[in-house]
Amino acid sequence: MHMNGDDSMAQGAVFIAANFTTNLRVKPIVLNHGPNYQVDVIITDPSKVGTEDEFKKEATLFKSGQNYGSRKKLNIQRATDLEVKLSIPTGNGESFTTTYNVTGVAKELELKRNQNLKNPRMTLGFSLDFLGFPYVSRAELLFDKEIKK
Repeated sequence: MHMNGDDSMAQGAVFIAANFTTNLRVKPIVLNHGPNYQVDVIITDPSKVGTEDEFKKEATLFKSGQNYGSRKKLNIQRATDLEVKLSIPTGNGESFTTTYNVTGVAKELELKRNQNLKNPRMTLGFSLDFLGFPYVSRAELLFDKEIKK
């Protein structure tokens, strides 16, 4: 069945109105304003791959049905360059993957070395755009400042 833009908007309005009416019993129709797939994240330290100190963190970032425009934040107790892979499973054992490299951390640590800063850590921000594509929206290097009295 093919519907033009006006027909599809009217049809959607009918479904929403039918869900809210009390005069008529209809099977509830659930409308979802988000993608029907989950987004996974894999974070690794590329300099430590294959060593005893290998760092790898995996998690589901956005669940299936999460709203478009959603944002997530991950705190990582690590201050090194990172490789961030965002993966969308396709259902046939494969996945669509996008890779981001967070670099320049060692250089920034060197610049901040003499400023009494302790406990370096990173915060990564992720967003799900209005087309359903996930991306890294920010990467921040955070410190605690020691104040001498």
